[in-house]
Amino acid sequence: MTTIFKKLTRLIFLVMAFCNQAFAQSITTKQILWTTDWSPNGKLIAVGGNTDTLKIYRERKLKPYKSFPVKSTITRIKWHPTKNIIVVTTQNSTDKSTIINLETDKKLN
Repeated sequence: MTTIFKKLTRLIFLVMAFCNQAFAQSITTKQILWTTDWSPNGKLIAVGGNTDTLKIYRERKLKPYKSFPVKSTITRIKWHPTKNIIVVTTQNSTDKSTIINLETDKKLN
C-alpha cells in the first residue's frame, strides 16, 4: 500500500472510532468532527470538533498522545511546517484562536 492510502485508511478509522460510526457525527452525543491535520513528519494526527478537546493521536495504531481542553468548537487545526506547533481556530466562544507548543504543552495567545 502507498503511504497516502495507509494514512487515509487510518484517518477513516479514527473518524469511525471517534464518533462510533462511519460519519463524522455521533448520534447519541451530538459530537461532530470538524477538522483533522497530520503533523509534517506524518507521525501524529490532530483531531478537533465540538468536543471541547483537541486530541492528538500517534499514527501507529492511533494511540492517544496528548489532549488539550478547548472551551468551544474547534473549526480548524494547522501544524507548523517545521516545528511541533499547532494553530487552533474556534467559533462560538469568547476564547480566541490559539497556538499550542506541543514540546512545552503551553498555549500561546
